[in-house]
Amino acid sequence: MSSKRDLEAMFSIVSNIIKNLNVNEYENILNGSATLKYVEKSLTASEKSQFDVILKKLLNLDSNAINTNFIETIKAELETKSQLINFCNYLNIEVKTKDKKEDIYEKILNFVDENKEILINKFNKGISINQTLEQIASQLENFNDKNLALKFLLSNNALDNKGHLLSLAKILDVNVRKESNNGEIIERIVDSVVGSKLRSMAIRGKFKKSSDSNS
Repeated sequence: MSSKRDLEAMFSIVSNIIKNLNVNEYENILNGSATLKYVEKSLTASEKSQFDVILKKLLNLDSNAINTNFIETIKAELETKSQLINFCNYLNIEVKTKDKKEDIYEKILNFVDENKEILINKFNKGISINQTLEQIASQLENFNDKNLALKFLLSNNALDNKGHLLSLAKILDVNVRKESNNGEIIERIVDSVVGSKLRSMAIRGKFKKSSDSNS
């Protein structure tokens, strides 16, 4: 531990973990039939979005002025060491718990400077695929035939990537299981978007016929 405050924070975390254990879990840990495991939390969508915004700001800094403005920019966005470490993990920058903030600033600065062109290309590619997925989603919503919709998605090369498929499902607000294969995800998307529309049209048609017959 680097300080008394860090030690107190760790004790507080452990105390909260123990308090949240039920009696059975507590006893299993004591008798050795269970154990506590360290697992790094994955970043949320909002955290990734925040880190992308920060990275874009750093990439937009003038190369001659980046050393002057870097610390001010990063400090304004990431106030704690924990946030800095999460940002480094997002960028796959190796950091150590004993690193001071100043050390981490320097590592981020060097990484951005050495990989600036690659990072800019990555952002441009990301924007391009997002635009493509938005267009696919818009086109899919115009289909009234499930088979044609299925062929449309299967023939799109951008959807060979499972990550892109999951992103498309998110855009269309379709719940899919991440462990599903590409074919299952596509079928789920088609059924949710086109199938639900057809079922809704059928119900409205039946209702209209029923109303006409009663009039």
